[in-house]
Amino acid sequence: MTEVKAIPELSLDTQTVERILLSVEVGSVVTYAILSESIGRNVQEDARHIMESARRRVLRSHQMVFEPVIDVGLKRLDDVGIVSLGPSVVGRIHNLAKRGSQKLSSVQDFDALPNELKIELSTRRAQLGVMRHMSTEKVTKKLSGAISEPTKAMPLRQSLEAMKSAI
Repeated sequence: MTEVKAIPELSLDTQTVERILLSVEVGSVVTYAILSESIGRNVQEDARHIMESARRRVLRSHQMVFEPVIDVGLKRLDDVGIVSLGPSVVGRIHNLAKRGSQKLSSVQDFDALPNELKIELSTRRAQLGVMRHMSTEKVTKKLSGAISEPTKAMPLRQSLEAMKSAI
């Protein structure tokens, strides 16, 4: 008989940190000391996962974005701060795509792979190549020029149309 796993309950510590984050005003910082004291564990060390879980929960349920202030705590970002995250996120994607592509290019004997793995490798390398190309600063500038009417969430088809000029 297979064991049925229950949906894990949200820990009391995560709920506690989440309540604190929900009370933080835009532009304010909640210190690591306050978060650590509230749960009796260091959120910069052994309880970091609790803080990260609470950050993800308030982002998902309340669209509240918190970013670390080194050795101080978490700052709740305003809209300008949220937008300013874009370049660093795209830069990380660019670097991850580059490293992933380098790793996948390290296959020693492509011809010895089964056909389905050859297809998988080619597909993933193509995806990473597109991500890397589309995340360059040059392409960002072209895309910005192709967007005539800014919208909160550009439809995928319109995004792809804007990207055509960058290919």
